[in-house]
Amino acid sequence: MKDSELLRSARADISAELVDLWRGGPTENLDAWLTRRGWQPAVTDIAEAAAACKRPVPPAFDPARAAAGRGRLATAHLPEPR
Repeated sequence: MKDSELLRSARADISAELVDLWRGGPTENLDAWLTRRGWQPAVTDIAEAAAACKRPVPPAFDPARAAAGRGRLATAHLPEPR
């Protein structure tokens, strides 16, 4: 996703160092990208995860805000060798 002032501000709230470390991520579907590299992923949209936990959506990822971006939470593991 493209960087924005809202996302930079959200990263700065966590840690000032994160602002300069931003490099973006895969521009394609994250599930497919991880799977192609041998990982077994579980990817959840941040807004959906917040709703499932009855928590507010962080402003930087709130789809109701025009400047918000899409964020995902991902976990993945490599399968055991056979």
